Amino acid sequence: LFKGGAFLRTVVPLNLSETTELTIEWFMKTEDRSHLSVIYEHSTNYNHNAGAFIAFVNNPGGILNAGASSPTGYYLVTNSFLDTGWHHYAAAMDTSGTADTDTVMLYIDGKRAGGWRVFGSTAHFFLKDFFFIGARNGNELFFDGQIDELRISDQVLSPRQFLISKERPKGRE
Repeated sequence: LFKGGAFLRTVVPLNLSETTELTIEWFMKTEDRSHLSVIYEHSTNYNHNAGAFIAFVNNPGGILNAGASSPTGYYLVTNSFLDTGWHHYAAAMDTSGTADTDTVMLYIDGKRAGGWRVFGSTAHFFLKDFFFIGARNGNELFFDGQIDELRISDQVLSPRQFLISKERPKGRE
């Protein structure tokens, strides 16, 4: 269980350089939704690293953003939070350029909450870089809340494959 105010980083870079499909899912609870804070980020700053991905809370009022960057820009899906209780979130991304789906899809408690489709030649791989939980590069935009059971899969998962629990996850405070 990650409780904000600090950050976690992989010991070595997470190598996703041969991957074009990902699903990142996690349980999260946050009470402070008033400031910009990073939930997770694959790179020191995804804005400047093609192949990076991110999820963050954007002020004001707790807007959830999930996205990926590419050589030609970045794509973000935005949705407001349900409330401050525990919920399951998932961001499914397909950057192969061949799928007939949105490039980035956001799910909250197993229900689709938004998508962003990029047309044209957008194919690219994700990158090899450090994976941060709870802050950008370990020194700014700290997350204030709790994150549990974060999982990264190397494919686009359907809601049936998510780690969803309709009840409050057991063992969480």
